[in-house]
Amino acid sequence: MKSMLIQFGLFMRFSKLFVLCLLSNLVFSEVGENPNHRKVEYNEISSLLDFATNNARSPFIKYVAKIVIKDEEKEISDLNLWISKDEKVIQQVTISEDGVLDLPVYNQQQSKNTWLNINQPKDTVSISMSFEFNIGDRTEVSYYDLFILLDDFNDFMSEMAGMASWLMSDMDAMKFIFDKPATIEFKTKKKHYRYNTNKDNEIVIDVRRKLFKENPLVKFSISPVGMVPED
Repeated sequence: MKSMLIQFGLFMRFSKLFVLCLLSNLVFSEVGENPNHRKVEYNEISSLLDFATNNARSPFIKYVAKIVIKDEEKEISDLNLWISKDEKVIQQVTISEDGVLDLPVYNQQQSKNTWLNINQPKDTVSISMSFEFNIGDRTEVSYYDLFILLDDFNDFMSEMAGMASWLMSDMDAMKFIFDKPATIEFKTKKKHYRYNTNKDNEIVIDVRRKLFKENPLVKFSISPVGMVPED
């Protein structure tokens, strides 16, 4: 990913949502002598979007791209993003009021020679691309749907890292964060599992892949305010 600056960070929002920032900044290049027109190659972005959108197995994982305004004098209404191919505009990019981008997913052939363009000078905005882990207000979910998101996450990180993926260790546990003491329970044919929060109101559970097939129902005493993949 020569055109991207890759940074990793963890951000917790106490609204039953966990956000893991994957790409904190896309490096746009100026176009010609116009400082208010910059662009970045779109084929790698599209391939990541395609991988995240079409390969995720858990319903509790979502991939989000969002514009971050660095210049306080700028507003969402000042921004214009579009996809171009061979110097022709092929699609406008919709930006929601809270900055979420509706980025299109193209196949490998369609994304050749495509660019993501923006009408802003350097250091005005950045684009964050992130995973959101969210089970909402649910207190009962299937084991497979809950823990397969670790595989989704690991697969995506390997795709992002490419040849360097062998340096990365897979996440094989999930930390659940609560705003007060809580329990997590599930029963299998052989055992009754029960986990209690620690002093920080957290529970860490290692994934047991042999349970994917049996797929017991995981019961939370209260829904968690956050979920964090762990090594």
